[in-house]
Amino acid sequence: MRAALAVLVIVALAGGAHPVRAQTVIQLDGAVNLGYQSTTAIAAAGDGPGAPVPTGSRAFTEVRPGILVASGSSRLAWRLGYTFIAMFDFTDLAGTVYSNRLDAALAAELSETTVFTLTAGAVQGGTVFQLSERAPEAGQPALRAPGNPALVAGSVGESTTTALTAHLRLGQGVTASFSTPQDDLGQLSYTLAGYASLERVFPRDAIGFELRSNLGRLRTQAADATPYYSITNSLLGRWSHDFSWRWSGFATAGVEQVVTLAGSYPLAILPTGSVNASYQMRDSALSWSFTHGAATNLQTGTVAMTDVVSARAAVSFDPVRARAFGVSAGFLHSQPLGEASALVAAGTGNAVQADAGIGWALTDSVVMTARYSLAYQFDQTGGVSPSLAQVFMLGVTARYSNDRYVPPVPTMGQRVDGGDAVGFPGARPVP
Repeated sequence: MRAALAVLVIVALAGGAHPVRAQTVIQLDGAVNLGYQSTTAIAAAGDGPGAPVPTGSRAFTEVRPGILVASGSSRLAWRLGYTFIAMFDFTDLAGTVYSNRLDAALAAELSETTVFTLTAGAVQGGTVFQLSERAPEAGQPALRAPGNPALVAGSVGESTTTALTAHLRLGQGVTASFSTPQDDLGQLSYTLAGYASLERVFPRDAIGFELRSNLGRLRTQAADATPYYSITNSLLGRWSHDFSWRWSGFATAGVEQVVTLAGSYPLAILPTGSVNASYQMRDSALSWSFTHGAATNLQTGTVAMTDVVSARAAVSFDPVRARAFGVSAGFLHSQPLGEASALVAAGTGNAVQADAGIGWALTDSVVMTARYSLAYQFDQTGGVSPSLAQVFMLGVTARYSNDRYVPPVPTMGQRVDGGDAVGFPGARPVP
């Protein structure tokens, strides 16, 4: 963290010295939502007709004050946001629940050939609440901890992309993530992941390789579980291709080895890879992805061979006002890792996810929103019953800002030609 803060100070000074003056925007939000959430544990086929099926549901009113501060210039852009959430239960006024969310992002052009990015985020609240905290088009299927425990989760990551020559590009990144029960912070699970990549860029293709490494300290859901460590190392080839000015694709393929220090032995070399296809329009995007490989789950404290299929869409009806629709759906299948200990594989199974949301501007400062999220998991090992979680919210958000334009945080995008990249505000055009 000290190193990251030092980098931020240097970058801020460099950006402030640039002749293009930074634009700082302060935006205040106040949202009131009416919602309903439910969690249901479905009795397994072998439990018998008299087996208990725990359920929990609530109708609630939600108040969300928030603040967003953003600034952008031709070499530096950053954004910091905080939201406080108070959920009042209609049936139990004493059951008021409070949650918090913090997000930060920064991008800086350290030189004409190097771009640095830093992201951080943290959320505190129940697992069902966290389902609806991400954007609807960013949903991801995952196996959750049983019930609806309150968790504190977050991540911080940095990445750097450098153009070594006109056609050779070097990239690196490090991300740290954690999750822990809110009422017992000592039950911490975390991962530290890093990668390095080298690519040769052609007019419509980018071909290269990537090295990845992941260290995890995990704790399973058992009350007396002992933490264990997991190490995953991967070598992949990568290929990006622009099929047209709208269609593009990205694929990786390679091998990995997983070592779980929980009474197991180093596993045989396993295949891993991913495929992604995306369709870009002026203000909208569609994408589909498939990934296969070993993955760690911080909520359940497991390491498993995982297959994930996801589809996402974000459609803007009006680029000036907040009139947009987002949707995502996905399926996850995880299974034990060969020779790994049963402790490592406890809770593996299947998960289905679906999210949909719409925002419609009634005026320049008032937006109506609607959101639905669904998460269903089944066929889990370790005696975990299938469960279904749903969240529906309808609300109104009032917004005040000192500027109508909020500077975006630049991103590299996935297209070879950079057609889906977001540049620095006021930056010179790139050939």
